[in-house]
Amino acid sequence: MKLGKTTLPPEANSETCAVLGIRGSGKTNTAVVMVEQVYAERQVIVIDPTDVWWGLKMLPLGKSSKLGIPILGGPHGDELLPGEPGVGKAIAEALVNGRASAVLSVRHLRKNAQVRMMTEFFETLYYEKGSKRDPLTLVIDECDAFIPQTIRSYGRDGDGKGSNPARCVGAVEDLVRRGRAAGIAVVLISQRAASVNKDVLTQAETIIAHRHVGPHDRKALDEWVKLHDDQGQREQFNKGLAKLGTGEAFVWAPHHDVFAREQIQLRSTYDSSATPEAGATHKEPEKLDIPALRTAIAKVTDPEEQKRNDPKKLRETIKTREKRIAELEKQLASLVEMPDPQKLVERAVGAALDARDWEWQESVEQLRGGLIGALHDWKAPGLNGHVRKAVEGAGSSTPTRKGKGGIDGPASPRPTPTPSPTLRTGGPARRGASTPAELLGDLTNPHRKILDALAWWYVIGITEPTVGQVAFRAGYSPKGGAFNNNLSALSSRGLIERLSGAVRLTESGWTYTAEPEVGVELDDLHKCVLDALTNPQAAVLRVIIDWGDKEISVEEIASRTGYSAGGGAFNNNLSKLSSLGLINRGRGVVRPTEVLFPEGVSA
Repeated sequence: MKLGKTTLPPEANSETCAVLGIRGSGKTNTAVVMVEQVYAERQVIVIDPTDVWWGLKMLPLGKSSKLGIPILGGPHGDELLPGEPGVGKAIAEALVNGRASAVLSVRHLRKNAQVRMMTEFFETLYYEKGSKRDPLTLVIDECDAFIPQTIRSYGRDGDGKGSNPARCVGAVEDLVRRGRAAGIAVVLISQRAASVNKDVLTQAETIIAHRHVGPHDRKALDEWVKLHDDQGQREQFNKGLAKLGTGEAFVWAPHHDVFAREQIQLRSTYDSSATPEAGATHKEPEKLDIPALRTAIAKVTDPEEQKRNDPKKLRETIKTREKRIAELEKQLASLVEMPDPQKLVERAVGAALDARDWEWQESVEQLRGGLIGALHDWKAPGLNGHVRKAVEGAGSSTPTRKGKGGIDGPASPRPTPTPSPTLRTGGPARRGASTPAELLGDLTNPHRKILDALAWWYVIGITEPTVGQVAFRAGYSPKGGAFNNNLSALSSRGLIERLSGAVRLTESGWTYTAEPEVGVELDDLHKCVLDALTNPQAAVLRVIIDWGDKEISVEEIASRTGYSAGGGAFNNNLSKLSSLGLINRGRGVVRPTEVLFPEGVSA
């Protein structure tokens, strides 16, 4: 990508870039130049809240541009964009499935409707693009409207419908942090660097900074610089920001060893963002026929369709059906009292283990998983015959064992086995492609995450991880209701044992886990944890890890990361690390938890 005399490598086309500068400094021209160059090889979608991007359809003399990008919404649009719920989702699906480029002009909508529509759009784009993995450049002009540093409510529209600005910020953060794997590159444009959410802005790999004069905006840019400057160019950058001419910018891509003060070339398409002059005229772009998109929008805005999808009525329908299901289940239980297949198998296997030589244990344990999977379908042909009879018979008898002197007596109690390294290869069946669907069907995804987290800790040598360790690996807060409710559900089913502040995986639970892939060194554990965090959070935690398993002052951490100890961004990062169970905070000090320095893991 060529910007004046400076050329960014092709890899930069698939990364996040922030184009920042005060009004009239040339940032929109820079972003248009970028779009013009990548359009031939990538799908391009522009979010335009100010209606200044329609010039992409025209050449300077008013002729149609070769780009041919349709404009959706606004007075120059090829198609209307109503603000009803569901429209953003419909547009995202149409653009992704059709691999089409477009400019979405939302200037005609109120702020509340803009945020609501774009939240639907960003979330759907991230989800749908994950399965397509086609190259896409997403340009978000005036991005601080959708990812503000200070999140505020815009109230409700005349239809009584509101938006969730925090949810919109999270949707864009997903696109910036995780979208690259699906081929999504993001270009963020804003007049005010200080108004852009720092958790998102600091993820940008490239900054194109036009003129900045405000102290708050320059300070916000400096936060990015402190994280990325590894060649001592900070002073030159900060001194030159206020002196840049119109169209002039610092192009800084540290990962590609690019740092230049550059006069950006002019766009080749019509400059629709220029300030209107008296008597000036232009040729209106042609209207495009987009029947598929029109049909999709009409469907979500249809009153009857909205009634069918009304959340309140859907909840009422769900409650009615749940009540009916509960009644039917109660009636069924009164007619046929079926034994629990898993309990029958456990009784049968327990009897077999006590009645036979201990050398048979491994073979019987391997058989357990298959029997449980088969007996979940209790009414399958053949199971009401020999297998059921054999299992019930084995489970109902009290096994005996020869005592000293040949006298028969009750079998001595067999201790409950705990998972051991041999179970990973010769123990109960693990979850995988060959696992019967009946065995997995009654487990939710959160259940499996928790069981896999326990298996992961076990593999690195922690057989009884703390609740905090399990929660972090599973991706939950250790104090969250969802996490603790799922722990209780797994405990009641006998898949885990809850100890005092710790959790242990049972043999039954082991059969539901997938084989974890993890190193057994402390560095492997730390890398896994750091990779799961944002760059600012990881920078703070890396200092704490390097300090070792001991207290470190907040001032020391701030000094080593370049933050202010009293700053909001710094303390937000510490709070997030604390909520994840990674650190404990005291008065002016921080100490890593056992998640980062567990006993038994070698350094």
